[in-house]
Amino acid sequence: GPTGAIAFSGAVEPTGTPVTINSNNYTVTQAGVYALDSGAGTVTIATGVHDVKFVQAKGATLSNIQITGPSDGNANLWIEDLDVTNGDDMSFLRFQGTNNVFNFKGTNTISTPMTSTTTWKPPISNHAVIHVGGGLTVEGGAYGTGKLIFNNDNTLQGALIGTDDQEQSSASVTVNSGTFTDYDSMDVIVGSGSSTVAGVSRPGSSCGDIVVKNATIIAPNKMIDPAIGNGYETGRCGSIYIANSDITVKNQAAAGIGSSEGGTITSN
Repeated sequence: GPTGAIAFSGAVEPTGTPVTINSNNYTVTQAGVYALDSGAGTVTIATGVHDVKFVQAKGATLSNIQITGPSDGNANLWIEDLDVTNGDDMSFLRFQGTNNVFNFKGTNTISTPMTSTTTWKPPISNHAVIHVGGGLTVEGGAYGTGKLIFNNDNTLQGALIGTDDQEQSSASVTVNSGTFTDYDSMDVIVGSGSSTVAGVSRPGSSCGDIVVKNATIIAPNKMIDPAIGNGYETGRCGSIYIANSDITVKNQAAAGIGSSEGGTITSN
């Protein structure tokens, strides 16, 4: 695995007795730790509330969870040992504004099963699983040992960590540490979303610079999109910088790092 000093933003992990969320349309109005129970659904972090951590309530089954960060950015958001299954037309996390930090501890699994009755036909998710807002730093906890697993069943047009399908954004994403495993064949793990559904080309999506350091990225079944870079068909991203990382990609049709077919890296 990666060696050397782990880059860390210095974001302090929220602590305290967890407050249980067991209802839909819940607004987090205070910093602290929150336990997602089976009834949880849409969770909004209020403006000005920046230090929040989510854990899973004991025995809970989590489905269709969407968490939106504070509108003023500067979020310090942590998750630990979550197992979430979402519908295929929604994000799990959507950050807003800039200067956001996302930390994950333990092992976290985000699954998006296909709900279409016919393979590779709409409805297909146009949203990033973790939307970076105006810019995001991602870390596997303070020690870089956190794991984030994606099971997306060929339904995704937005990036796993990045931008939505067709979104024009200059937002940059920095991965400082952590292990990322993607079992789907057509997702960009870090970067801009794809822009093709059922063979129909649409306006491309874009993102800013991508930095990956001290990370382990595993993509055993890539087919079209790279693990790191821009999505299929006229996608764009800025510079890509990778250091001190292990990246394992089994890829059949496109670069594991860089540009998909028809896409562009706009800088170095």
